[in-house]
Amino acid sequence: MDNVIQVKNLSYKYTNAKELAINNISFDVKGGEVLGIVGPNGSGKSTLLKLLSGILKPFSGKISLLGEDISRIKQKLIAQKLAVVPQNGIIGFPFTAQDIVLMGRSPHLNLIESEKKRDFEVVKWAMEQTNSFSFRNHKINELSGGERQRVFIARALAQEPTIMLLDEPTSHLDLKYQIEVFDLIRRLNRENQITVVVVSHDLNLAGEYCERLILLKNGIIFNIGAPEEVITEDIIKRVYDAETLVSINPMTGSPHVTLVGKERAKQREHASFLFLK
Repeated sequence: MDNVIQVKNLSYKYTNAKELAINNISFDVKGGEVLGIVGPNGSGKSTLLKLLSGILKPFSGKISLLGEDISRIKQKLIAQKLAVVPQNGIIGFPFTAQDIVLMGRSPHLNLIESEKKRDFEVVKWAMEQTNSFSFRNHKINELSGGERQRVFIARALAQEPTIMLLDEPTSHLDLKYQIEVFDLIRRLNRENQITVVVVSHDLNLAGEYCERLILLKNGIIFNIGAPEEVITEDIIKRVYDAETLVSINPMTGSPHVTLVGKERAKQREHASFLFLK
């Protein structure tokens, strides 16, 4: 499919920072794909997502959204095409789950316009898609972490976007909800033809669910490609400074990362040395 996002020579620097947070990177996002952004803490993952959403303005370079320079598009129009699920969404007021999802309709409403029948129909559809309709009347702060995340994804879905950006959607969730959220992301991608860009710190989840990965290090693209091209023992050592064992998931064929402690790594090196002798 055609590219829905094009990034060319993109750089960004925070005020008073000495170094660029994003340093002259270029890539495309293909329509209909699930693209993962991975890398160590401080590598620029969340900054890049904010640039793609139009929240931050580039220091230099260009981002095109559906063929148009994003800097020339009003934020409300961006929100009709692109939805963001932020990291650790926090709501200070005890809105109901349905109220939260209804907020996703605001890009389609005028400033003083009230929601219409269609808006409530879209909200119901979005909550059904995310299996959150059954607790629509529950207060958001009464829900579990996994339930809240489904509500925030439903809010993004209620925008009726072409593209969805998710920043660490499984942060602080236990294993069950991590799998549940990524299964939901993949289903929305396949059944609703939504292009997905997801930031993740978990290489195993990213390798399992994403078709391509961008690996960032210090604000630059260290590698980009299929998961098996990006997730290798040598690359992880060079980017994360960590010893790992990368194997293949026998059920899915995706790369699987096992951490290796320092003592185990020394034993492994010693065994390899003896074998070579």
